[in-house]
Amino acid sequence: KLSDKQQVLFTNFVETKLQEITNKLEIIRSDDALRSLPDYILVQNAEMPELHLNEGLKADKYEENIINAILKYQLEYFQSLDTSKIKHMILKDIAQITGLDASVVSRAIKAKQIQTESGTFSFKSLFSESIKTKSGEEVSGLVIKNKIQDFIKSEDKAKPLSDQKLTGLLYAEGYLIKLRTVTKYRMQLGIPSTRKRKTKQAFQV
Repeated sequence: KLSDKQQVLFTNFVETKLQEITNKLEIIRSDDALRSLPDYILVQNAEMPELHLNEGLKADKYEENIINAILKYQLEYFQSLDTSKIKHMILKDIAQITGLDASVVSRAIKAKQIQTESGTFSFKSLFSESIKTKSGEEVSGLVIKNKIQDFIKSEDKAKPLSDQKLTGLLYAEGYLIKLRTVTKYRMQLGIPSTRKRKTKQAFQV
């Protein structure tokens, strides 16, 4: 049996530990809440759009320069939010502008999110391989993905477009893209194959 003094010491010890646990849980909940927020918010100004760091978040040593470089590189897109305006961009492009190594750029944008009027997306999604056009220009793979989505949204549900037909439609619009690339993009978009889309439609009829 504990003495009165021991009981007081034990009670104080337990209360102290419970408070420590409570404080840690509050920190974890706070961190989770911050992680659920977009890192940057696009503010549309008349002259120049701006990317504002969300309140409560802190940019690392090089992040501000990297984010500003991305904003300027993709200025036409951020001004219009028209995905067809997204320029082909790789890590090396931003690394050259900022004078940093590509690995530093990659770490700075890792898991970073942007909130815009048209939705929230990752900085990483702005970086992609390029696709050449018949005129010799290069466009972002994101442009092609949007085209694929548009084609499939408007397809005859009873006769879904195959990857080969999608490739032909893209070629007709001037994009020099291979069948395997179309298949890869469709899969990355989470769009089922022709057979599965047709089967799904059959069950819905």
